[in-house]
Amino acid sequence: MGNKKSAEHSASANWGIKTGDFSGMAYAFPTAGTSGRAMLWLEKHNITKDQQMKKSFIAYIAMGISLLTISPAMAGNFSETCRNISVDGGQLTAICRTVDQRERHTGINLDRFVGNADGRLVWEGHNFSHSAHSIHMRGSKLSAICRTRDGRERKCSINLDTEISNINGKLRRD
Repeated sequence: MGNKKSAEHSASANWGIKTGDFSGMAYAFPTAGTSGRAMLWLEKHNITKDQQMKKSFIAYIAMGISLLTISPAMAGNFSETCRNISVDGGQLTAICRTVDQRERHTGINLDRFVGNADGRLVWEGHNFSHSAHSIHMRGSKLSAICRTRDGRERKCSINLDTEISNINGKLRRD
């Protein structure tokens, strides 16, 4: 049965038909230059022109929605779609674009997941702002002067673009 299905699929591809399964929904639609044999294939499989168009339309809409939700500009790299990025203590704030290109003022508490590990800013920690001062943003980098275990101070920074995303106008950790 699997061989028959793959043979039908390859035969349909040779006849100018695109077939496939998108989210559990089979669809088929003629491509440019569809031959009479291809139309017979559609008829043989009881696919009416109306069904072709509906399934194609639904498939294209679903693909478009999936592209919007996984847009590279929205996954990580928050600084590409946000402006007026600033930090006050452990609170990062910015004005970020939504999917429909509106702007939203948003913020995220970095103290929930950024820590100070002996004078280095790290993702697996918390409350970095309690042992740092001169906290500021330089592009997508959070920079500060961090205390070490022995009480000395050193410059420290971490790139927030690696873990912070703009998800439809809201700052989130990936």
